[in-house]
Amino acid sequence: MIPLLLVCIQTASTAPLYPHLAADINGMAKVDQEIRMKLINEMGGGKRPSKEVFDSLREIDHKDTERMKWIVDKFGWPTPAMVGDEACGNAWLLVQHADQDHPFQKKCLTLIEPLAKGHVIAGRFYAYLFDRVQVGDGKLQRFGTQGKDDKGEMFIDPVEDAKRVDEFRKLYGLDPLETYAKQLADAYHEKLAANWRERLVAPPKRSPRKPSLP
Repeated sequence: MIPLLLVCIQTASTAPLYPHLAADINGMAKVDQEIRMKLINEMGGGKRPSKEVFDSLREIDHKDTERMKWIVDKFGWPTPAMVGDEACGNAWLLVQHADQDHPFQKKCLTLIEPLAKGHVIAGRFYAYLFDRVQVGDGKLQRFGTQGKDDKGEMFIDPVEDAKRVDEFRKLYGLDPLETYAKQLADAYHEKLAANWRERLVAPPKRSPRKPSLP
Protein backbone atom coordinates (compact mmCIF):
# COMPACT_ATOMS: atom_id res chain seq x y z
CA MET A 1 0.00 0.00 0.00
CA ILE A 2 1.72 3.20 -1.17
CA PRO A 3 0.65 6.72 -0.10
CA LEU A 4 -0.42 8.77 -3.07
CA LEU A 5 1.71 11.63 -4.30
CA LEU A 6 0.00 14.77 -5.36
CA VAL A 7 0.45 16.20 -8.85
CA CYS A 8 0.52 19.98 -8.77
CA ILE A 9 -1.81 22.15 -10.82
CA GLN A 10 0.19 25.31 -11.40
CA THR A 11 -1.24 28.80 -11.77
CA ALA A 12 -0.18 31.60 -14.04
CA SER A 13 3.01 33.36 -13.07
CA THR A 14 3.34 37.03 -11.99
CA ALA A 15 6.46 39.20 -11.98
CA PRO A 16 8.48 38.03 -8.94
CA LEU A 17 10.47 40.15 -6.50
CA TYR A 18 13.11 37.39 -6.31
CA PRO A 19 13.34 35.86 -9.80
CA HIS A 20 16.36 33.71 -8.86
CA LEU A 21 14.31 32.02 -6.12
CA ALA A 22 11.39 31.56 -8.50
CA ALA A 23 13.65 29.87 -11.05
CA ASP A 24 15.15 27.66 -8.33
CA ILE A 25 11.78 26.57 -6.97
CA ASN A 26 10.27 25.99 -10.42
CA GLY A 27 13.29 23.94 -11.46
CA MET A 28 12.96 21.68 -8.42
CA ALA A 29 9.23 21.27 -9.03
CA LYS A 30 9.88 20.22 -12.65
CA VAL A 31 12.17 17.40 -11.49
CA ASP A 32 9.69 16.52 -8.72
CA GLN A 33 6.91 16.02 -11.25
CA GLU A 34 9.06 14.07 -13.69
CA ILE A 35 10.05 11.45 -11.11
CA ARG A 36 6.48 11.21 -9.86
CA MET A 37 5.15 10.62 -13.36
CA LYS A 38 7.61 7.73 -13.65
CA LEU A 39 6.31 6.35 -10.38
CA ILE A 40 2.66 6.73 -11.43
CA ASN A 41 3.34 4.95 -14.72
CA GLU A 42 4.83 2.01 -12.82
CA MET A 43 1.97 1.85 -10.30
CA GLY A 44 -0.80 0.88 -12.74
CA GLY A 45 -2.88 -2.09 -11.66
CA GLY A 46 -1.68 -1.96 -8.08
CA LYS A 47 1.95 -2.72 -8.93
CA ARG A 48 4.79 -1.47 -6.77
CA PRO A 49 7.28 0.94 -8.33
CA SER A 50 10.80 -0.26 -8.99
CA LYS A 51 13.40 0.24 -6.27
CA GLU A 52 15.38 2.45 -8.64
CA VAL A 53 12.51 4.90 -9.13
CA PHE A 54 11.51 4.86 -5.47
CA ASP A 55 15.09 5.46 -4.33
CA SER A 56 15.44 8.30 -6.85
CA LEU A 57 12.25 9.87 -5.57
CA ARG A 58 13.46 9.77 -1.96
CA GLU A 59 16.81 11.26 -2.94
CA ILE A 60 15.17 14.08 -4.90
CA ASP A 61 12.71 14.79 -2.09
CA HIS A 62 15.53 14.97 0.45
CA LYS A 63 17.54 17.37 -1.66
CA ASP A 64 14.51 19.56 -2.39
CA THR A 65 13.52 19.62 1.27
CA GLU A 66 16.95 20.80 2.36
CA ARG A 67 16.85 23.56 -0.23
CA MET A 68 13.32 24.61 0.78
CA LYS A 69 14.39 24.72 4.44
CA TRP A 70 17.14 27.15 3.51
CA ILE A 71 14.75 29.31 1.47
CA VAL A 72 12.11 29.43 4.22
CA ASP A 73 14.70 30.18 6.91
CA LYS A 74 16.28 32.93 4.80
CA PHE A 75 13.23 34.57 3.19
CA GLY A 76 10.14 33.26 4.97
CA TRP A 77 7.33 31.60 3.04
CA PRO A 78 7.67 32.31 -0.74
CA THR A 79 4.57 34.39 -1.45
CA PRO A 80 3.29 35.40 -4.90
CA ALA A 81 4.79 38.88 -4.40
CA MET A 82 8.20 37.33 -3.73
CA VAL A 83 8.39 34.57 -6.34
CA GLY A 84 5.23 34.79 -8.46
CA ASP A 85 2.11 32.63 -8.43
CA GLU A 86 3.68 29.62 -10.12
CA ALA A 87 6.69 29.36 -7.81
CA CYS A 88 4.51 30.01 -4.76
CA GLY A 89 2.39 27.01 -5.74
CA ASN A 90 5.46 24.95 -6.46
CA ALA A 91 6.98 25.83 -3.08
CA TRP A 92 3.88 24.36 -1.46
CA LEU A 93 4.18 21.28 -3.71
CA LEU A 94 7.77 20.66 -2.60
CA VAL A 95 6.83 21.02 1.07
CA GLN A 96 3.84 18.74 0.55
CA HIS A 97 6.33 16.11 -0.59
CA ALA A 98 8.77 16.75 2.29
CA ASP A 99 7.51 13.73 4.24
CA GLN A 100 11.03 12.82 5.33
CA ASP A 101 11.08 15.98 7.48
CA HIS A 102 7.74 16.10 9.24
CA PRO A 103 8.73 18.91 11.67
CA PHE A 104 9.52 21.11 8.67
CA GLN A 105 6.09 20.41 7.18
CA LYS A 106 4.49 21.39 10.48
CA LYS A 107 6.54 24.59 10.60
CA CYS A 108 5.41 25.51 7.08
CA LEU A 109 1.80 24.80 8.01
CA THR A 110 1.96 27.46 10.71
CA LEU A 111 3.48 29.88 8.19
CA ILE A 112 0.90 29.39 5.45
CA GLU A 113 -2.23 29.25 7.62
CA PRO A 114 -2.54 33.05 8.08
CA LEU A 115 -1.58 33.58 4.43
CA ALA A 116 -4.33 31.25 3.25
CA LYS A 117 -6.92 32.75 5.60
CA GLY A 118 -5.88 36.22 4.46
CA HIS A 119 -6.22 35.17 0.78
CA VAL A 120 -2.54 35.88 0.11
CA ILE A 121 -2.13 32.30 -1.14
CA ALA A 122 -4.66 29.74 -2.32
CA GLY A 123 -6.71 28.16 0.45
CA ARG A 124 -6.15 24.71 -0.98
CA PHE A 125 -2.46 24.93 -0.05
CA TYR A 126 -3.39 25.06 3.62
CA ALA A 127 -6.02 22.32 3.32
CA TYR A 128 -3.69 19.85 1.61
CA LEU A 129 -0.77 20.48 3.95
CA PHE A 130 -3.02 20.34 7.01
CA ASP A 131 -4.17 16.87 5.97
CA ARG A 132 -0.63 15.79 5.16
CA VAL A 133 0.55 16.82 8.62
CA GLN A 134 -2.43 15.15 10.31
CA VAL A 135 -1.85 11.86 8.53
CA GLY A 136 1.88 12.10 9.28
CA ASP A 137 0.99 12.49 12.96
CA GLY A 138 -1.24 9.42 12.83
CA LYS A 139 -4.39 11.54 13.11
CA LEU A 140 -7.50 11.88 10.95
CA GLN A 141 -7.45 14.31 8.06
CA ARG A 142 -10.13 16.97 7.73
CA PHE A 143 -10.46 17.74 4.01
CA GLY A 144 -10.04 14.29 2.45
CA THR A 145 -7.05 15.23 0.30
CA GLN A 146 -4.92 12.18 1.15
CA GLY A 147 -5.61 8.78 -0.35
CA LYS A 148 -3.98 5.45 -1.06
CA ASP A 149 -3.72 2.82 -3.74
CA ASP A 150 -4.64 -0.58 -2.32
CA LYS A 151 -4.19 -3.51 -4.71
CA GLY A 152 -5.22 -1.50 -7.74
CA GLU A 153 -8.12 0.31 -6.07
CA MET A 154 -8.17 3.90 -4.93
CA PHE A 155 -9.67 5.16 -1.69
CA ILE A 156 -9.52 8.26 0.49
CA ASP A 157 -7.98 7.99 3.96
CA PRO A 158 -10.42 8.35 6.90
CA VAL A 159 -11.56 11.87 7.82
CA GLU A 160 -12.59 13.57 11.05
CA ASP A 161 -16.21 14.04 10.00
CA ALA A 162 -17.41 12.27 6.85
CA LYS A 163 -20.75 14.11 6.95
CA ARG A 164 -19.13 17.56 6.95
CA VAL A 165 -16.10 16.92 4.75
CA ASP A 166 -17.57 18.72 1.72
CA GLU A 167 -18.48 21.67 3.95
CA PHE A 168 -14.84 21.91 5.08
CA ARG A 169 -13.58 21.52 1.52
CA LYS A 170 -15.79 24.32 0.22
CA LEU A 171 -14.36 26.76 2.77
CA TYR A 172 -10.95 26.39 1.10
CA GLY A 173 -12.07 26.31 -2.52
CA LEU A 174 -11.90 22.54 -3.03
CA ASP A 175 -14.25 20.52 -5.24
CA PRO A 176 -16.71 18.08 -3.62
CA LEU A 177 -14.94 14.97 -2.36
CA GLU A 178 -16.64 12.62 -4.85
CA THR A 179 -15.35 14.72 -7.75
CA TYR A 180 -11.86 14.72 -6.27
CA ALA A 181 -11.89 10.97 -5.56
CA LYS A 182 -12.79 10.20 -9.18
CA GLN A 183 -10.10 12.59 -10.46
CA LEU A 184 -7.54 10.96 -8.18
CA ALA A 185 -8.39 7.49 -9.44
CA ASP A 186 -8.16 8.66 -13.06
CA ALA A 187 -4.82 10.41 -12.45
CA TYR A 188 -3.30 7.22 -11.06
CA HIS A 189 -4.94 4.96 -13.66
CA GLU A 190 -6.81 3.05 -10.97
CA LYS A 191 -10.39 2.11 -10.15
CA LEU A 192 -12.13 3.96 -7.33
CA ALA A 193 -12.91 1.42 -4.60
CA ALA A 194 -16.62 0.56 -4.47
CA ASN A 195 -16.66 1.10 -0.70
CA TRP A 196 -14.60 4.28 -0.68
CA ARG A 197 -17.29 6.23 1.15
CA GLU A 198 -17.50 3.66 3.94
CA ARG A 199 -13.72 3.83 4.35
CA LEU A 200 -13.92 7.55 5.13
CA VAL A 201 -15.02 6.57 8.64
CA ALA A 202 -12.12 5.37 10.78
CA PRO A 203 -12.65 2.01 12.50
CA PRO A 204 -13.09 2.31 16.27
CA LYS A 205 -9.93 1.89 18.28
CA ARG A 206 -9.77 -1.36 20.17
CA SER A 207 -9.13 -1.31 23.89
CA PRO A 208 -5.85 -2.96 24.87
CA ARG A 209 -6.37 -6.62 25.73
CA LYS A 210 -5.48 -7.71 29.22
CA PRO A 211 -2.96 -10.55 29.35
CA SER A 212 -4.53 -13.93 29.84
CA LEU A 213 -4.05 -15.68 33.13
CA PRO A 214 -1.61 -18.60 32.98
